[in-house]
Amino acid sequence: MIPTMKKNYWLLGTLLVILSNPIQAQTEAMKILPNGNVGIGTSTPTQAKLVVSGEQSTNANGMFMYGYRSSKILDSGTVKNSIYATDGVTAQQFNVVSDARIKKILGVSNTARDLDILSRIEITDYKMIDSVQRGNQVYKKVIAQQVEQVYPLAVNTKQTEVIPNIYQLSTLKNGWISVPTKDLAVGDKIKLVFSSETMLTDIQAISKEGIRVNCPKEGSVFVYGKEVHDFHSVDYEAIAMLNVSATQALLKRIEMLEAKNTNLVQAVGKLEKEQQTTNDRLKAIEKLVLPVVAENDAVK
Repeated sequence: MIPTMKKNYWLLGTLLVILSNPIQAQTEAMKILPNGNVGIGTSTPTQAKLVVSGEQSTNANGMFMYGYRSSKILDSGTVKNSIYATDGVTAQQFNVVSDARIKKILGVSNTARDLDILSRIEITDYKMIDSVQRGNQVYKKVIAQQVEQVYPLAVNTKQTEVIPNIYQLSTLKNGWISVPTKDLAVGDKIKLVFSSETMLTDIQAISKEGIRVNCPKEGSVFVYGKEVHDFHSVDYEAIAMLNVSATQALLKRIEMLEAKNTNLVQAVGKLEKEQQTTNDRLKAIEKLVLPVVAENDAVK
């Protein structure tokens, strides 16, 4: 143990223990077992190769920010995250806790209503504004603001995030930066990217030419955008389950149409048999009547 370090590291054979405090409580912050299992906030990581116990309260939503901030969404307000990622999470499988014993079941969803909601969700082709970080690929997904209009249950708007609403190179001189000021206000926080560092600073004033920021630096600066506290994210699981319910509604319609079609086929078959019986009777009558008619015509 090294008491002068910020955190303590014990290396005992193949067991690594990292303590949260060098002198006081000495609680285990992380443990790596001989079999390679890693525990963060727990000394018994037996459930998986990585086990995280505990949380950090934050205004950011979701357990995993899957892809580009689009995954499991919790209710509005402060949430407790065990894992937060700014970028993608890749795995062969993703399991979500869904045991009935932890839920208050409100009832089975109305499939017809869900089908109507699903029909009004727009699938949109788009690219990310931040092409440097996010690439230039085309996405075919939903837009949170549009989904919010028809299916607000699947949208969370309480996350704090910096959006690339400026995203241009400019010059910082005497605290002033020449950028478009639309949607900016005094007090907003703005993200500035310099060659050596990135910072989030306050807008102190706005003029026709640009904005004044609380930053002593000078020279070239890339102005990314402002911080917002209503960043929209989508619960794609909610949309997926909506799709399941809507598909069930379509299945009911298909089954009804198939039943009607079966009845129609049976009715047509019955009519065809009746028509055949009528035709047979007419032929029999013709055989009896036609000779008599022919004989009468001959007499005349």
